[in-house]
Amino acid sequence: MRGMDRTTRETQILQAAKAEFATRGYHGTAVSDVIRRAQIARGTFYLYFKSKHALFERLLDDAFEEIHSRIKTIRVGADDPPPLIQLRANLSGAITYLLRDRPMTSILLHHAVGLDPIIDKKVVAFESRLLALIETALAYGQEIGLVRPCEPHVVGLCALGMIKEVVRSVSASREWEAQLDPLVDEILTMGLKGLLFQTPRRERKRAQEPKKVGLRLVKT
Repeated sequence: MRGMDRTTRETQILQAAKAEFATRGYHGTAVSDVIRRAQIARGTFYLYFKSKHALFERLLDDAFEEIHSRIKTIRVGADDPPPLIQLRANLSGAITYLLRDRPMTSILLHHAVGLDPIIDKKVVAFESRLLALIETALAYGQEIGLVRPCEPHVVGLCALGMIKEVVRSVSASREWEAQLDPLVDEILTMGLKGLLFQTPRRERKRAQEPKKVGLRLVKT
C-alpha cells in the first residue's frame, strides 16, 4: 500500500466504506470496520475524513452527482436526437448506474433516509433536483406538443416514485441484470402510455385480421 497517491487512497477508503455501509447500515458500521476492509491505519483514515458521518456524506454526494450527470436537458435542435431518444438515454443512464452499483443503491434506498436531519436534507434536495428536471421536461414536452395537458408536478412525482420502486425491487434480485434495455423500455412505455390501449378494441381486432388479397384474373 506504500506509495499510493492521495486520490487512489481516498477511493480505496470510499469503496471500503460503501461495502460496509451497504452490508451493516450506518449505525452498524464503525470506523474500525472501514479501516480493516481498506487495510489502512486509523491515523490514515482521519487524514482523509474527519468522521464516519463525513465519510457517509461524501458517498451520498458522489452518488447524487453521478446520477445527476447522467440526466441531460432535453433539447430540440437541428442536430439533436428526437426528444424520446434523449429521454430514454437519460432514464437508461440513471438506471444503469443504480443497478450496476448495487451497494450504493442499497445505501441510498435503505440506509440514508431518516438517518439524521443533515442527511435527510441532502436526500430531499437531490430528489427535488430530479423532480425539477422531470417537471421541466414535461412542461417543455407540452410546449412542443409531445405531452398531453397535465399537471407537471403531480405527474413528475408519479414518475419519480415509479422509478424508485422499480429500482428498489430490481436491485434486490438479479432478475433483470442482463436485461436493462427491456426494463428501461417498459418503464418508459408505462410512463408515456400507461396501461390502456391507445385504440378501441374493435380497431385493434380489425388490424390483427389477415388482409384479404383479391385474385387477379388474366384473360388469355
